[in-house]
Amino acid sequence: MPGIDIIGTLPAEIGEVMTFSAAIFTEAPQPEAARAFMAVLVQGADASLLRAKGLEPV
Repeated sequence: MPGIDIIGTLPAEIGEVMTFSAAIFTEAPQPEAARAFMAVLVQGADASLLRAKGLEPV
């Protein structure tokens, strides 16, 4: 959001770790694009990009 600065992660007392899952439906209109996206997630996206968006890579 414009005007918002991320200054760091939340303290453990108030932070929440979330785990995400992904799947490709059998009738997905673009299954190859979905596979490519999931490959980036599984193989590890650029850690600096994730951190810039407020996420912590595993």
